[in-house]
Amino acid sequence: WNSYQKNSDGFQHELWFRKEKTLPFITGSWSAHDCCAVAAHKARKDKMLQNYKDRHTNESYNYYATSCGRALCLGVDKNGCSYWKFHSDPSLFVCTRNTGGDSLEGNWLRFHEPETVASVIICLGKEEPVCELRRSFPKAVSLLRTGQWAELLQKRRWSLGNDELGVENKTNEESHTTDSLAIGTKHAMTKANKNSVIQQENNENNEGYVSDEPYEEGEDILVESASGKLLWEAVVVAVSKSRSTDKVNSYRVHYKEWSSRFDEWVQPFRVVEPSDNNLLVQEEMLEEVLAKKDAVPKPLEHMSAVGFLNSRNRARGPHTPLPDFGKISSVCERTRPEERELHFLKATLLIIEAALPVGSVDTSSEGAWRPDVALYWRSMVGKAQCAAGLMGSVVLLEHAIKKQWLTAEAEHMLACMPLHWKAVSDASLSSVALRISLLDGGIKYKRIDKG
Repeated sequence: WNSYQKNSDGFQHELWFRKEKTLPFITGSWSAHDCCAVAAHKARKDKMLQNYKDRHTNESYNYYATSCGRALCLGVDKNGCSYWKFHSDPSLFVCTRNTGGDSLEGNWLRFHEPETVASVIICLGKEEPVCELRRSFPKAVSLLRTGQWAELLQKRRWSLGNDELGVENKTNEESHTTDSLAIGTKHAMTKANKNSVIQQENNENNEGYVSDEPYEEGEDILVESASGKLLWEAVVVAVSKSRSTDKVNSYRVHYKEWSSRFDEWVQPFRVVEPSDNNLLVQEEMLEEVLAKKDAVPKPLEHMSAVGFLNSRNRARGPHTPLPDFGKISSVCERTRPEERELHFLKATLLIIEAALPVGSVDTSSEGAWRPDVALYWRSMVGKAQCAAGLMGSVVLLEHAIKKQWLTAEAEHMLACMPLHWKAVSDASLSSVALRISLLDGGIKYKRIDKG
């Protein structure tokens, strides 16, 4: 338009032409349009800042009010249901009939377990008050990120189904009794009442649930862990019996070589005798848990470092347990490909560090890779949320590894890479993967120097 502004006749001719041909055109001065654009942008920015201030003020008010013991509504959805969290109870309470944000009248539902709270968040989608629920229930959000909430709910359902059918096989009691959630009822059941009802149903419907010959005080037993994956050696210190049926409903157990503060009451189905067969099962369960913990994910089995994880003379020391590589690299199916790749790179980097031989890094009390530094570095890797954060951990490990433990090819390739500060500032998942791959292929894992 500057060329037409210099020629007013030509400019007017162009405007008439555009008008006749119904072509779009703008009238007025460019400075006026620029001022309008600046004013509109400023108005949008001021509105955004004000909305942020209001939201931050509301969140701060709710947080400190709840900390002082005041009950505040977390929000109301489009159906009029209000959501509450009380200071004395970490559960989520939903009022299904609510005429106002602060009304306490209506039918109440209680969601106690994190997986049930996660299911409520999923059902709400992006509607209100999802943001407030996510802030108030971090454990539920953690289950949502890993995708474990659905699996936990399915296990709860399977456990209840077994109780209703009267399953008599004790060895199949892998689905443990959990708090049943009475959705849609008027009166919420407390945890103690629910456990007593479940116990009563088991006693009535399953005669084999309690042994005919109960264990006595001082008798050695094996107790199934809460996860159902291990058997612990214990001693019976007390026995509880039902007043009405005179049957054993729980045992007070003391775990051998553990402090008495870990003594607890357990249900009879978790207690078995320490027979030769059960002791063999105990060893097999322990080996299975250890193998699963130390297992390397299948996509990472090709790494050179994997063959040296359980070798002797590793820099991490014999008393440092291996990280749970499977858990570190595991993500839910709905996770974005970038996040899935980031988790795999974390596991890859931790595998390399765990396989470093003695002498490759200085682990002395004043060394660059002393135990407290190594522990902090592993936490950095676990907490990395982006490529730049993980790249920082990579360059720290590169700097700590002595040049004598790198092949000539790897040392040359790393010298051709961008400087550490540049690598972190321009980090991407592909650049992180390239440097990690060079480290894995270039470290001399067989070389050991104890001097």
